[in-house]
Amino acid sequence: MPLYCPRAFRAPAASGPTLAEAWPFATLITPMADDEPWISHLLMLPDPDDAGALLGHLSAASGHCRVLFGQPSVAIFHGPHSYVSPRWYVSPGPQVPTWNYTVAHAHGRAAPLDDEGARQVLVQLSQVLEPAGGWAPDFGLAPVAAELPGLVAFRFHVSRWDVKTKLSQNRTQEDRAAVARHLAQGDAMARAVAAAMEDPPPSSAASAAPEA
Repeated sequence: MPLYCPRAFRAPAASGPTLAEAWPFATLITPMADDEPWISHLLMLPDPDDAGALLGHLSAASGHCRVLFGQPSVAIFHGPHSYVSPRWYVSPGPQVPTWNYTVAHAHGRAAPLDDEGARQVLVQLSQVLEPAGGWAPDFGLAPVAAELPGLVAFRFHVSRWDVKTKLSQNRTQEDRAAVARHLAQGDAMARAVAAAMEDPPPSSAASAAPEA
């Protein structure tokens, strides 16, 4: 599944894991040859034992589990994104609205984990997302242990990252500064985009034509 990405917005593959770690809620897509693709929304976190892999789990009741391990899939991670008004540009001439965003596509294959692997996925989830002293799974408790058969945990081996950072790189420096200034006055998501615009991943030379 290719990603349309003009040269100005193409970011290094090495920036993909960083974006995924910061924004770990993923859309996992497994294409099917003769049917609709399976699509699931889930957390996928970096594998602490394998820098080239991610860890996740699905409900065992999901039909996605029946096809996940038979073919390649792609996990899509959405970073910060926000609307950009044409009123914000300082360049003369007619302008159009657009949307600034960052996104990373992880292409690869999933491999199932055993019960011990599933336990480790839950432990990792609590360590990453819970505050210090927060909830941690106690597998000695019957209610927690009873949840394990309902999970299908997996390791996702990434073969390729495609990363797109559409952060007004195709605009003049004055336009980019104006957009970032307005976004910095917006909500938390808009402010995150403004912060990303201050130091976007390096990309190829900007295109001369604006990108909608």
